[in-house]
Amino acid sequence: MKNFIFVILFWASVSSLHSQTLFPLNVGDKWRYWEYPTYFRIVENLENTVLSNNKMYYHFSSGAHYRQQGDSVFIFDFSLNDEYLIFDFSAEVGDTITNIQYPYSDTLRIILANKYVGEYWGRHLETWTFFIDEIGFIDDEAAFSIADSLGIVEIWSTWVDERISGALINGVTYGNITDVKNEYELPTKYSLEQNYPNPFNPVTTIKYSIPRQANVGASRDLPVQLKIYDVLGNEIATLVNEQKSPGTYEVSFDGINLSSGIYFYILRAGHYSETKKFVLIK
Repeated sequence: MKNFIFVILFWASVSSLHSQTLFPLNVGDKWRYWEYPTYFRIVENLENTVLSNNKMYYHFSSGAHYRQQGDSVFIFDFSLNDEYLIFDFSAEVGDTITNIQYPYSDTLRIILANKYVGEYWGRHLETWTFFIDEIGFIDDEAAFSIADSLGIVEIWSTWVDERISGALINGVTYGNITDVKNEYELPTKYSLEQNYPNPFNPVTTIKYSIPRQANVGASRDLPVQLKIYDVLGNEIATLVNEQKSPGTYEVSFDGINLSSGIYFYILRAGHYSETKKFVLIK
């Protein structure tokens, strides 16, 4: 009886250890992705951090925050202020593992689309492909392939097709992980910078960035709005209201017809929103 219990505990321990290494989450791990013809991108596991739901996540340079529990990988969505299940390695092909209705009417659905054995640097590894369908204000489709112990090995969407060309996992190097500087390198996160000059009279410049993401809601032209408001919340001006490709942009604002005072500018792009304050002095 004791031997039987020992065997059960042993295999439970092995199973737990395998789950932890299936989707590697070691701080310092790196993945190098290649996209035709010359684009390379390095993604790094930067740190672990506790978020608003009091759970610990690993923060990737792509902007994603992941945590793993058994065969399940969760991603934190800041627009929901909560997590959802993004990868489930115990699912069967065809299973829907996540179906979310966002407050602003978008729907996110994730399905295990395929499971196969792939070859990576001479290693034959079980690989899962998850199909991600986002419908609504942001209408996009994407697929992520994850190889056992390597993590994400391929990312596909209407606008992105990246494949792994190297990785550094728990101190072990696979392929090439050299960081190639690309003159066409695009932002990896949203940003809205403080206008310059500030205070201003009457013209100022606002700089913002739309990222080349490889997360849910993959990189593509996004509907972007940049608007000016007064302290009462009245809309004063619309500086940007159009589709924008990933990149960094500058736009000028002329307050010649406004009174001196405090104003706000708000950038909205997809699920992202950020507000800055600026001061007009005449």
